[in-house]
Amino acid sequence: MNKKTHIVHGLLIKRLGLLATILLTGCVTTLQRSDTEFHISPDGDDSATGSLDHPWQTLERARDHIRLINQDMDKDIIVYLHGGIYPLERSFELTIQDSGTNGYRIIYKAFPNEVPILSGAIPVTGWTQHDGEIWKAPLARDKKLRALYVNGKRAVMAGKPEGVVGQGGYGTFTITGREPWASSEGTEFAGIKFKADEIGVYDNPHNVEVYQSNVWSEPIVCLEDMFSEDGYTIAMLQQPYGAIALNMSWVPFRAAPRPDRLLHLRNAYELLDEPGEFYFNDQTKTLYYYSRGEDMTAARVMAPAVEGLVRIAGQSTSARVRNIHFYGLTFAHDDYLLSSLGNSRGWVSVQSLSQFTRYIKDGNWHLNEYNDITIPKGTFNLCNVDSIRIERNRFEHLASAVAVNLENDVVNTAVIGNYFGDLMGTSINIGHPQHYKIGDGEQFPDGVEGVCKDVLISNNFVHKVCLDFRQVEGMTGFFVENVQMIHNEIIGTPYGGIALGWWWGNSQIPPSTVAKNNSILYNRIGKTHRALNDGGIIYVLGEQPGSEIAYNYCYEGPRCIYPDDGSAYWNIHDNVILNGSSATSKHEHKGLWLHIWTPACHDMTIDLNYVKSDNVRNEGTNCPITNTMVEPLAPKWSRQAQAIIDAAGLEPAYQDIKRISETE
Repeated sequence: MNKKTHIVHGLLIKRLGLLATILLTGCVTTLQRSDTEFHISPDGDDSATGSLDHPWQTLERARDHIRLINQDMDKDIIVYLHGGIYPLERSFELTIQDSGTNGYRIIYKAFPNEVPILSGAIPVTGWTQHDGEIWKAPLARDKKLRALYVNGKRAVMAGKPEGVVGQGGYGTFTITGREPWASSEGTEFAGIKFKADEIGVYDNPHNVEVYQSNVWSEPIVCLEDMFSEDGYTIAMLQQPYGAIALNMSWVPFRAAPRPDRLLHLRNAYELLDEPGEFYFNDQTKTLYYYSRGEDMTAARVMAPAVEGLVRIAGQSTSARVRNIHFYGLTFAHDDYLLSSLGNSRGWVSVQSLSQFTRYIKDGNWHLNEYNDITIPKGTFNLCNVDSIRIERNRFEHLASAVAVNLENDVVNTAVIGNYFGDLMGTSINIGHPQHYKIGDGEQFPDGVEGVCKDVLISNNFVHKVCLDFRQVEGMTGFFVENVQMIHNEIIGTPYGGIALGWWWGNSQIPPSTVAKNNSILYNRIGKTHRALNDGGIIYVLGEQPGSEIAYNYCYEGPRCIYPDDGSAYWNIHDNVILNGSSATSKHEHKGLWLHIWTPACHDMTIDLNYVKSDNVRNEGTNCPITNTMVEPLAPKWSRQAQAIIDAAGLEPAYQDIKRISETE
């Protein structure tokens, strides 16, 4: 008897026994409460029984059935997903009625040796040759498209990567201060001028984006219109995001021409001139793609359509979703059109994953305790949850700004052994900038707002991330408590590796007391800062009593461990840092293994770290550096340092995650 026959035979015996019980007692609920294993398949039928031989087709069908039987569980309930693509038409949503009860779990799990893929995309077919290597196909969609995947490989928006110099502002946009997105009155330029011989007037300007790289941020604004005037091309900005971007001092669109702050335009048909680029005309419903040599008549082309694949949200800190486990699934092809504010879309941020929600005349975002800052939702988003486990899944080919977002009141939760690759945003975020003080937030009212605490982020492999949102680190966190980021491996980020914390020492508000007892341990992080230059391989902010950075291996980054302005109460020890040669001045970033640049950083201990070069900046208050072990022959390390390196990164049980990704 083979395995499948054995399972079916066992289920048959079980059901015959249950049928006898029903006939004797007349109790239909006995059958419902005893069924603890269900199956779904892309070839299934939601009118079927959910058995191995007669699987359902959708996650929603399984979820809705479980709601009938999970009120008084006496064992785990498992939903097996069989191999194939599950096309989602909307986010898969779980609420408190979908919780495991009595300490038992609801488990959504890949069937052994099969690969289920939850995809938020629709296939694009009907390709015909348009002009040379540019192909076109119809696409039923009424909004901009920011991501496309051809034969499993990401395409990019048609753009002008070399950048141009903005020639100053144009027109006036007036803010009264009474708008829901404004904290003060003010005036900003309504648009940007470009030399007409460098930038033309593009069709469908509402699809065009402008972005700018600025040391530690890369704001994105969208256009409303374009026209010619007096030898210039005028690019009118969508508002109010345009005004918010212009208001920030490190985004000098409005000033005199700045050759050191080039502007980059993208997402116009007129810029479609390189293999691997695409453009979607939402007026004619036509998708264009510049072939890399693919046979487009046979290519598998996926266009993201669903923004957010999984949403798990309770009602409050006293009504959480509990005891749900996702294991062995692949999440791919979600949509994200930048954040919406008023009649505009854009990405305007202080730094990292944060985004402004208000116009503030003087640009001081500290005054209202960060309630004017938010973060985008994730592909997999958690709020008001307890005991969620996300294990051995794959997050790939995603357009969102963050794959797994533990956003608000996430407790006793683990993200373990997952693969993150080919992401336009970051892998994992924990917490929210509005958690500076719990109970005062605007996004999360009192009773709903809660600190993310007792969270384990472990043995995740992260590479090829932040490909579009390049100012975001490989993993991020804000005000959190007892979060352990351990044994992760992060390779090749445009900016930093890990960032944890918020609040600056030069703020006009006191330090938050929320963040505490956090750990960054045994991680392997390197080849960072491929696009932007600020930040650190490991970067922390704010006072975080009882917190620790230890046993990490950091390599190939400009500043390796960076407690920024206002950081305090960290114990930094037993790290191995392959840094560069000595800097020529204390203000040069290259090769710094530790960067403490201001007296506002205070009361930290730094002991027994292994470095190639003792290139350090320490202007902190009560931050002694002791027992630094300088090993100039590195990467030929001492036995003690090599032991730390060998223990850093993925543990042996999770090395297969990395091996799989390296063969792709």
